[in-house]
Amino acid sequence: MSQEKIKIFQDLFKGREDVFAMYWEKADKSANGYTPVCLNEWKTNICYKLQRKKCKDCQNAKYASFNENYIESHLRGNKIYGIYPLLDDNTSYFIAADFDGENWDKDVLKFYKKCEKYNLPTYIERSRSGKGCHGWIFFSNNYPANKSRNIIVNILKEAKIIDQFEKEDSFDRLFPNQDFLSGKGFGNLIALPLQGQARKELNTIFLNPENNLSPFDNQWDILKRVKKVKVDFLDNLYGKFNNEKKPVASPKNKISILFKEQIFIGKNHLPKILINFLKDNLNFANSEFLIKKRMGLNVYGVERYFKLIESDDEFIKIPRGFFRELLDFLNKNNIKFSLTDERKKLEEIKFDSSCKLFDYQKDAVDNMLASEQGVLVAPPGAGKTIMGIEMIAKLKQPSLILAHKKQIFNQWIERIEHFLNISKRDI
Repeated sequence: MSQEKIKIFQDLFKGREDVFAMYWEKADKSANGYTPVCLNEWKTNICYKLQRKKCKDCQNAKYASFNENYIESHLRGNKIYGIYPLLDDNTSYFIAADFDGENWDKDVLKFYKKCEKYNLPTYIERSRSGKGCHGWIFFSNNYPANKSRNIIVNILKEAKIIDQFEKEDSFDRLFPNQDFLSGKGFGNLIALPLQGQARKELNTIFLNPENNLSPFDNQWDILKRVKKVKVDFLDNLYGKFNNEKKPVASPKNKISILFKEQIFIGKNHLPKILINFLKDNLNFANSEFLIKKRMGLNVYGVERYFKLIESDDEFIKIPRGFFRELLDFLNKNNIKFSLTDERKKLEEIKFDSSCKLFDYQKDAVDNMLASEQGVLVAPPGAGKTIMGIEMIAKLKQPSLILAHKKQIFNQWIERIEHFLNISKRDI
């Protein structure tokens, strides 16, 4: 391995100098991950692992510095290493966007084109799995992570890869993934490119965005000619994204809400507190996906996130079932809004109901009808079908009934015929 290649690598992929990490995997492949390289690992009476204690609690940690020997080992394929991009002063020498999932190739090209528009040279590296990539942007000097992340987030938004409420499934995260160190760790880790073993499978190598993401013939020639972005240029770009005049919401401005097949919330003047409330309650991770992925199980067909927020250029769209929670939050936080009810109300149907309800059934029906929406929960034999039919009769509107079993379906047909005097062919 030539010293020139090691120097090129060392000059580009710079993170914390006092600590880096090595990839590990159990023999049965049941678990894997990265752990900081410690010079005291497995030393008798020193290493916490020998005492069945956790490394994060160790008082004897002596982390190795990422030097030329480790770089050569990584490039030759002897080991797999990763670095921590976020430095002690909350700056970094690069930023990288991580894409994986089914459409990673399409989305990283959208990202590349948008970066090109802003004169940000971007270098695309296929990940070790071969099922994703990193888009790297290198800086001439270390630059505040909060600013570089702000720039890239704005570019991702402009490319319609993310917005305030959701992101494309292929976009995963940024490296660094936080603006500031919390003091409890080293920040997130990024796996290094050009790993010797992975390269044999054409992974961890850089791809040509102008040629259908085919691998560059000469990887080192590309890295030798990397264009780093100057920090004064980054400052100007940061100012452009953050100092442009934006509409300011005055107390007179109201959020517009349309109540239709969904709840439509106008995007103008959305306060941050409302954005966070909607994201916290309507976009959340699927615990089944996380558990299966952690255990190394197949996650095909398992959603990574439950996303109940839809978005277009004009509106945020959320489920109608969240209406009461939304109104309560707006009123509690004194957020002004205008509400337009555009639900279709059809011509009333006069049902001839012969339902005779018990007192507890009548109370349940009255409580349900007093609410805009809800779910009636009752034990078997309580008469849920009869109560449902009575609510249909009192609402006097066409109704949709969903049944998960043929037996339940037939029961509804029979009860409707009997209690509403409607023939089967008219149901």
